[in-house]
Formats: sequence, C-alpha cells, structure tokens
Amino acid sequence: MKRSKLLETLDLFSRDELVSLDNFLRSPYFHSDKMPKELHSFFQYIMSYEANLDHPNLEKENVFKYLYPKEKFIKGKIDKLMSALLKQIHEFIVIHFDKKSKSSIQKNINLISFFRERNSNKFANHYFEKTSKSYEKEILQGKDYFFDGYLINQESVQIHLVQSKDFKSLDLIKAHRPLDIYYMLSKLEYACFLLSIDRFRQPIEIGPIIKFIDDLKPICIDHGFLKNPLLNIYFHTYELLKRIDETDTSYKELKDLINKNEKLIPFESKKALSGLIRNLMLRRLNLGDKNLVEEIFILYKSHLEKGYLEHEKGILPSTFKNIVSMGLRSKNYDYVFNFLEKYKAKIKGTQFPEDVYYFNLAYFYFEQKKYDQALELLVDQYDDLFYKISAKRMELKIYYETKSSILPSKIDAFKIYIFRLSKRVIRDHLRSNNNHYVNFLRQLNNPQTALDPKRKERLKKKIKENKLVVEKAWLLEKLDELK
Repeated sequence: MKRSKLLETLDLFSRDELVSLDNFLRSPYFHSDKMPKELHSFFQYIMSYEANLDHPNLEKENVFKYLYPKEKFIKGKIDKLMSALLKQIHEFIVIHFDKKSKSSIQKNINLISFFRERNSNKFANHYFEKTSKSYEKEILQGKDYFFDGYLINQESVQIHLVQSKDFKSLDLIKAHRPLDIYYMLSKLEYACFLLSIDRFRQPIEIGPIIKFIDDLKPICIDHGFLKNPLLNIYFHTYELLKRIDETDTSYKELKDLINKNEKLIPFESKKALSGLIRNLMLRRLNLGDKNLVEEIFILYKSHLEKGYLEHEKGILPSTFKNIVSMGLRSKNYDYVFNFLEKYKAKIKGTQFPEDVYYFNLAYFYFEQKKYDQALELLVDQYDDLFYKISAKRMELKIYYETKSSILPSKIDAFKIYIFRLSKRVIRDHLRSNNNHYVNFLRQLNNPQTALDPKRKERLKKKIKENKLVVEKAWLLEKLDELK
C-alpha cells in the first residue's frame, strides 16, 4: 500500500482529526449498511502504524494476513477495502471540514420549512416569528446577513401564500432585495480581490469584471442600493483600486467610511478592507508622501492587536516585512526588535520562514549601521519575489555604505535582473521603481557627483520629482552626505 492515495491522504490528518475519523467510521449514521464489516478493523490496523506509514507490515500481503488469517491472499480484496475506506474518508472530509457552516438563522429556516411543508401552521408561524425577531437584532450586516434576509423573505412569501392565498398584499420584488444586495456584495468583494492582486502583486486579466461592475453601478444608484453602508464601502474601494494608476487616490474617505460603520461590518470583511487601506497608504508613501510613515506604523500596530493581520494563526512574509519597515523608518527600534523575536515562529505562507526572519533582522542591523552582520544574513532563495528584489536592493545599499569596489558590477547585475522580469511577473510601475533606483544609485556613486555641486543639485531635483522610485529617502540622505 506504500505511496497509495489512501496512505497519502491519511498522512495529511492531525492526531485529533484521526480520532474524529475513527469516531466517524464507528457511527452507522454516516454510512450505509453495505460498508464492509472489516473496514474499521482495517483502519485501526493502519493507525497502529500511524507514526510510520511506510512500515513493511502495511504491504498488502501482510495486511491481508492480519485481516483474514485463514484465507489465501487475494490482492483484489485489499484493493476493494482500500477503495471503500478512501471513499469513507472523503465523506468524513466533506462533513468534518465543512467551512460553510450554517448560521442560526439558516438552521431555523430549516425548521420553518419542515413544519410549513407538513401543514403545521402553528409551529411554522412560531419559528418564523422567532427567527424574524432574531434577524432584526443582528448587528453585523455582511453578505450572510442579506442572504439570511432573503431566506426569511422567501419563507414569509410561502407561509403567506399557503395561509391566505392573497397575492395583492405581497411585495414580491422587495422580498428579493436582500438577495440582490448579497449578490452585488459578492461580486464587488471578488472584483476588489482581483484588482488588489493586479495592482499590488502581479498583472492579471481583469477587463471583463471591471466592465461588469461599471455596468452594474448605475443600476445600484438608480435603485438606491448605495444607501447600504457595506455596498457603498466596497464601491468606494473598487473605484480607488481601479484608478490607482491614474490619480493620487485618497484613502481617507474610505477609512472614515469603515470607521463610521465599523459595528456593522463582519470581522473578515474588516480584515480584508483594512488590508486594502494599508496597501493604498503604502502606495502613497512610495510615491513620496513621507508624512505617512508614522501613521502607517500606528495603523499596523492597531491592526496587529485587532487580529486583522493574522493568516492561518500567523503572519504573511509581506505583512511581516511591512511592520518591520514602518517601525524602522519611524525610528521605533525597540518595538521592531521585540516584534522580530515575538513573531519569528509565526511566519506563514512560505517554505523558508527562517529566511524571512533573517532578512528582516538584516534590515534591522542595516538601520543600526551594522553592515557586515546584515550582509551575512541575506540569502538568494526567497520564494517571495518582492523579498528577493528587496534583498538585492539592500545588498546594493550595503556595498555603497561600505564603499565596496564591487558595487558597479552589482548595479549592472541588478539592472539585468529587473530587465529579465517579464511584464507577466511585475507591473510596469514596479519595474520603473527599481530601474530608477539603480540608475540614481549609479549616478550617486559616480565620483563626479560629489565634485560638481551643480550636478549634485540636478540629481537631487530628479530624485525629488520622480514619483516612481523606491528607496527615495535613502537616496536623498546619501546625496546630502556627499562632500
């Protein structure tokens, strides 16, 4: 059975999950009577070798000998058992790991439907009234809230038709309004998700969904849907992301809208929207708004405490780097060092969490002017492209600070590296950011720049006026230090 789908699947479960699977296999409620009677014994035998699923005793002949000691080996019999057990494991996964668990409203809707369909008006009306009151008390108004509202309205229509048979007093259009809001919120959330990938990570095809949302917005305005706070927030977010390359987008109105309606927005929506605001602010910062550094750092601290930065009970490498970067740029060195030590074991979403930690520790040492220690910690195997680019930029800065003779060749190598990154990998503005950085660094490193005051001033003006350059503050600082 070595390298079989069955054993590979079982190897994915934790100990607690295997205990739950064992209970599942014991229960006749979840499976048919046609299940082979020896199936549970088969599972228990496999689990006796849980720590080593490559054990020789799990070869088919040995398993057969254990289950059927008096029978001659028949290969197909074990194959059928393996297939039957794998099928039960798949059933267990569907039930045990159901992430779309029903809300209390949806569970009550099932009760209402049950009694209504059996003409028990007394119970149907009782649970409908109870569910409606519970719904009215709901504070959070995310997508699920409107889907629940649609289900309640549908039951209201069905109860009304059965008990009064009067169509005139029914507002059938209004009954579907929560479903319309649910649908539009779903589309907008997805549109913002795709736009954020395209704007902040790498280019993707988003033309069709932009056209769809643009066509949808006039309908929403005409029907008054934008009076809904969450829809209004997502439309505002969508417009900011869509125009991000065209204008200096303002995040403040969006931030105020979210703060104003914070109690209505579910946690996961607040988490996603908070991430978009941080990215918008970081983009403004990269365009030259240095006054945002402290504000962004405070925002990251606040979002960390609220749990908005959590990913699978940890922190993504990009988030980790941004907290360290904002902390160092705002001179909060003690906070950064404590953060590095506290969260180094919580880095998620990478095959090399230690390298992410060491990169950020290198950044910390760089700001402390401990260049040799910083250089020793940099590697070239980051699976996150932006870490790889950042590491190469930091390397150039270290070689500049230490007046290394290999800086010119390293500048050329970085220039070639950025050139080879296709448009499918990084957006044009990211390519321009890094190209301008390396071009300015080359001019900064030219001895003639320090000797010619006019040349120095021209370079300073170019750097200040250029909105597409990374490490702008450092470049200007080094330019002012030239004598």
